[in-house]
Amino acid sequence: YLAKLVISDRTNDLAIIKIEDKNFDKFSPIPFTIKSNIIDVGEEVFLLGYPLISSMGEEVKLTTGIVSSKSGFMNDITKYQISAPVQPGNSGGPLFDNNGNVIGIICAKHTGAENVSYAIKSTYLINLIGSIEKQPKLNKKNTISKKKLTDKIKILEKYVFIVTTNDI
Repeated sequence: YLAKLVISDRTNDLAIIKIEDKNFDKFSPIPFTIKSNIIDVGEEVFLLGYPLISSMGEEVKLTTGIVSSKSGFMNDITKYQISAPVQPGNSGGPLFDNNGNVIGIICAKHTGAENVSYAIKSTYLINLIGSIEKQPKLNKKNTISKKKLTDKIKILEKYVFIVTTNDI
């Protein structure tokens, strides 16, 4: 689908894009929320993405882990450290808590360590959304929290896309 940049935050490596394609059917009601509170160390998390699509294919992939630290590389308080391994193609994708709420956006991995990855805390995403002139309404109700993980994936994968750009 064609999309345009609405707003970006270079400091936190975030961008909001809006799909503007006549072939795109609107989303059904969003089944998740974006959490504004800090998640505890040890909380189970999962991510959906399209890692290494050239070799792993264009089917969404599930990766699981835990929050290892409330701070990222070099004590960066804007990020979580997680144990879920990430690859190119996961960056920019959502990090979910066990209930299926977005708690972060995948942004990096530590190249010198196994299973050490980082996600920008969702608070920074909420702040960016709040700075949009015509603000979208954020969903306040999670409708999938009681579902099994397999059922959550079937629902959430409809909201995770491969994003490519023609200019940076």
